[in-house]
Amino acid sequence: MIDDPVEPKQSVPRPAHLINRSEVRKFILESFGRSRPHLRIDRVSQEALDKIESWLRAKISSEVHSHPSVGKTFKL
Repeated sequence: MIDDPVEPKQSVPRPAHLINRSEVRKFILESFGRSRPHLRIDRVSQEALDKIESWLRAKISSEVHSHPSVGKTFKL
């Protein structure tokens, strides 16, 4: 009997979040409480958090792309 090598299953990695969603949610709700208390906003949608994270990823990619090719430290 010949043992064929077993290849490990390739799982699709879940993208890691760049933001701490619970802290962002808390920050948004506190901001609404200070600047627009009459609205009484008490929830933040998943779509809003996804858009914020998407914006952050795009902003970081843009900054990395436009960074000069000198030095060893990423600076803004």
